[in-house]
Amino acid sequence: MNRLVQQRASRLVTLTIPSRRSQTFVMSKSMFGMSRRQISQARMGAGVRRLKENDSGALQNLLEKVNEIENEFTEIFQPFKPLTHTCKAYCTADAYQINLLKPMVADSPIYSLVPEIADDMLHISVGATSGGGEIFVCADGTFTTWAVSDQTSQHFLDNFVRSAVEIRSKSTIETEIINFVVDEDELTNVKGDLILLNPYSPSPQFSKAAFSLALGRAAKLSTFESSMDKYLASIEDIPIKLANGERALSSSKESRVLEAKLMCLHQQLGMNATDGFLETPDFQWTQPELQDYCSKIINLLKH
Repeated sequence: MNRLVQQRASRLVTLTIPSRRSQTFVMSKSMFGMSRRQISQARMGAGVRRLKENDSGALQNLLEKVNEIENEFTEIFQPFKPLTHTCKAYCTADAYQINLLKPMVADSPIYSLVPEIADDMLHISVGATSGGGEIFVCADGTFTTWAVSDQTSQHFLDNFVRSAVEIRSKSTIETEIINFVVDEDELTNVKGDLILLNPYSPSPQFSKAAFSLALGRAAKLSTFESSMDKYLASIEDIPIKLANGERALSSSKESRVLEAKLMCLHQQLGMNATDGFLETPDFQWTQPELQDYCSKIINLLKH
């Protein structure tokens, strides 16, 4: 009998040890013959291992929950990407009669006047029903649109600019285009071929006015260059004919026509030297950085 008990005990012995939860503790062969204290320590170690396993599972579940929450926030909070808009300058005439344009805009249901920046410039706001945006009109025969749709720009050109305010209209309209973004994290500047506008800068309207002036000058210079190219093309045969002893012009009338065209080009250049290409507008003297904005745009469009 004793031998049979020892054989069974040598394999596995189950003891019931009183505890708060009356758990049954299973002893292996290596624990047989231990004291009650040693058995208690072994039981405690096994409980710790079970606790660690449970904690590990709980930690894994917690990490999974954290990942789910992070994924949800990632979907909601995407990196901020400012919208890119278009700024477009038009040169349509040698000059505009600003005093005639002002009451036309004031009576329009689409456009509204913004407080003046300078005597020779109008700042116009486009209504939301027409797509929104802004227009800066310069007396030098140019206007620049900011985030204005092509349809609204054409409407303004046909019904306001071309109608009555132009002086010596251009048959060919020259344009200059550049993109811009409004970003409160950037300083107002020109970076590459992009205008950066900070909406909280001290004078965002003056900044737009300076950029508009620069783009308008570039468009006007393109108009002058185009006229000069056409004139040079019309007289390119004259030096060759004169060199060969031939008659260069068929009549004195043709000579007078060419002379008149040259005088017109000279007049355009003279006018632009005082109100377009060389002169610095008064509003730019209020803040030194405005002249820098203008110079950066002109240098950019040279290349």
